[in-house]
Amino acid sequence: MRRQSRMAKYPCRLRKMRKASRLSQRELARLLGLRSQGQLSDIEAGVKRPSLEIALASARVFGTSVEDIFPALAIRAERTTHAAALKLHAESDLDESVAAFLAALIAQLKDSDHAL
Repeated sequence: MRRQSRMAKYPCRLRKMRKASRLSQRELARLLGLRSQGQLSDIEAGVKRPSLEIALASARVFGTSVEDIFPALAIRAERTTHAAALKLHAESDLDESVAAFLAALIAQLKDSDHAL
C-alpha cells in the first residue's frame, strides 16, 4: 500500500537540530524513548504531534525550549489559551481575584506575537 502524502500539520525544527548535532534518527529516537525511527520521522516531518513527554525530552536533549523546537504547537497553545481566557473573563459571576488574573493573562497573551 502506498503511503499518503505527508503534509506538515505540526511544523518543527527537530530534524534541523538533530542534523546539527550529527545524530541519526535511530539515535535520537532511542534518546527520546520512542519505539521506532518511524515515529521520529513522522514527528520531524510534522505529520504527527509529539507527546508532552517527547517534546520535553527533545528540549532537554538539545538544551533549548519546547517553543524553539515546536513553534507551531506553542502558537496553537497561545491562541487556544487566549480564546478560552476571553470567554471565561466574559462570565459575570467570577471572583474578583480570578477576573484580575484573567485580565492580566489576556493582556500578556495579547502582547504576544501569536495570540491574535
